[in-house]
Amino acid sequence: MNKEEWEKQNKERYSNPFRDIDDVMRQKETEMINSFIRYKTDKKILEVGCGDGYMLSILSMNHDRNKYWGIDYTEKMIEQATNRMKMNETDCHLFCDDVRTVDFPACFFDIIYSQRCLINLFNWEEQKKALDRIHTLLDFGGYYLLIEAFTDGLENNNKARTESGLPSLKPSIYNTYFDKEKFFKYIQDKFIVYEVPTIQHNFLSTHYFISRVLHALVTKGKQVTNTEFVKFYSTLPPTGNYSPVQVYLLKKVYGEDIDE
Repeated sequence: MNKEEWEKQNKERYSNPFRDIDDVMRQKETEMINSFIRYKTDKKILEVGCGDGYMLSILSMNHDRNKYWGIDYTEKMIEQATNRMKMNETDCHLFCDDVRTVDFPACFFDIIYSQRCLINLFNWEEQKKALDRIHTLLDFGGYYLLIEAFTDGLENNNKARTESGLPSLKPSIYNTYFDKEKFFKYIQDKFIVYEVPTIQHNFLSTHYFISRVLHALVTKGKQVTNTEFVKFYSTLPPTGNYSPVQVYLLKKVYGEDIDE
């Protein structure tokens, strides 16, 4: 599928970037990325799949001692991101480009992050191309903060829903969730998982259980976002593995460091 076909198919999807946004999820993702960048200075940071520039705008306003780049596959999103940067008087280099082929020098960036971007690629083979490119663009010792969706969290959530008499949830037709075993096997010679106390892989697990299981029971199966019921429980700590959306901090290392 070429870019014209992709943009035509997804016209409704990206015409309104605030459509059906889960506010709690966005808040928790924003806090996760913001907390990681907070103490970084003089870093070159890239967001792949920057969308309308929401996250980049926050980072460039709050942590302006770094340099920021953003790429997105669609010109519409880059146009909206550019307008957001102008409105907020923030500085960021924005490009319409493809994460699988984007042309920056090797080892150019200190930090790369994504928020549910790679799951929009059509299959595992395309996702591997994206992971390879991200690995190439990162400097040795650089970090890839990955917030993407995995099948195991969705499977556990659906088990809880089925036990409660609720129908299973399916990924969007636009998404390909990562199989965790395949994912970690593929990146094992490229990255190590860097453990940081503030970055909990299951950071959205409790929220997903509350919003997709308990709340669905209250509403008799109807999926409603951003209710007071869900917001009330949003400060509970994460537990279990009930969210497909998970976070991993990956560090690019020299080959000899992989076996340590």
